[in-house]
Amino acid sequence: MKYLLDTCTISHFVKGHPSISKQLKSCRPELISISSISVMEIEFGLALNLERAKIINPIIETLLSKIHILAFEKADAEVAGNLRGHLKKAGTPIGPYDLLIASQAIHHGLILVTQNTKEFSMVPVLTLEDWLA
Repeated sequence: MKYLLDTCTISHFVKGHPSISKQLKSCRPELISISSISVMEIEFGLALNLERAKIINPIIETLLSKIHILAFEKADAEVAGNLRGHLKKAGTPIGPYDLLIASQAIHHGLILVTQNTKEFSMVPVLTLEDWLA
């Protein structure tokens, strides 16, 4: 199984949640990815609190150096456009960044690891795991 870590999973890892650390240690690094969208969200959070960033950034950089960063590409955008239309018609839209991350997981056949299962469960054909549960 290959995994795509959602931004909230990285946040919980940085906070030291043992179940996240245990799961990450049990997976080979080549089976774990993070979206470039999540990297943007992380960088935004760090930019808001520079003092905290000094502490957190080395942890994040170490993790990111060991896993694959999945760039958002044209095929991901096509999946996202179709998915957004489907969710809007169904009356179940989700946040724009979550939509992009979900689209990448779908396009690349990855299991999305998230604690935001309420929102992501509205996305059909998306496989989810919550490593805190």
